[in-house]
Amino acid sequence: MSKPDNAELSARIEATAAQTCVDAAFEASLREQRADDAGYTFLAGGEGCEYYDYCKQHYAKHAQAAAATAAGEGPDGDGGGSAAAAPTGEGSAGPLPAEAGPA
Repeated sequence: MSKPDNAELSARIEATAAQTCVDAAFEASLREQRADDAGYTFLAGGEGCEYYDYCKQHYAKHAQAAAATAAGEGPDGDGGGSAAAAPTGEGSAGPLPAEAGPA
């Protein structure tokens, strides 16, 4: 699985995945609103769906790490939180690699 060649689609997928981690109902709402929109077929198994799944996992993992850090927990939930445990890069979720996931 790799990032779609279409930069606009990749950006849409990343933004949607990031928002889904903030608002779980967002995906269902968007899926319903954009059912006939060719730019959102990744929500229903179309082009980019594997990248979308990867992005959701990526953002969810980093959101959990940020929440644990904010709560004063270490990466292992041991109470040893530190600023170093916080994700870095773009936004609070950290950067996505140029070629995401296994090939």
